[in-house]
Amino acid sequence: MRPGRWALGRKGIVDTAQLAAYLAGRDPVTNEALISAQGSSRRAEHLAATSLPLERDCYVLSEVAKLVGVHPSYLRRKVRAWMIEDAPEATPERLRCSEGRAFELSRTLVEELRAHRKPPRVVAGYDVTFSVPKSVSLLWAVADEQTQAAILDVL
Repeated sequence: MRPGRWALGRKGIVDTAQLAAYLAGRDPVTNEALISAQGSSRRAEHLAATSLPLERDCYVLSEVAKLVGVHPSYLRRKVRAWMIEDAPEATPERLRCSEGRAFELSRTLVEELRAHRKPPRVVAGYDVTFSVPKSVSLLWAVADEQTQAAILDVL
């Protein structure tokens, strides 16, 4: 297998350490971050919210979703399941702290959810495909070995 070459502004052969740095989201020369932690799901805000201290005795579902790092609709489904599965006497103290608003979760339950929630795993990946024009591919396909080698050297 032939060694990789840099494209798009860099020159030379790509060594293993440079490729590893690049795939990890770091500049292969300066080691500076190339991508932010934000991403499509705003991971930086999520990670900051999941480490906030809990100061109140109960929280509404939208707050809990942010504090735990899940979507509110997922949390609503979980709460409905708990209300059906839990013993009737346990549900009010864990899921409702006041009569006024339904689906408030106790601080204890929010802490349990945080403890069992795994942070999102971020994996940077790149899928790059380079193709030559069809005419070059056809020429290579019908050529003899010497011509095929010459075409590969040019590419």
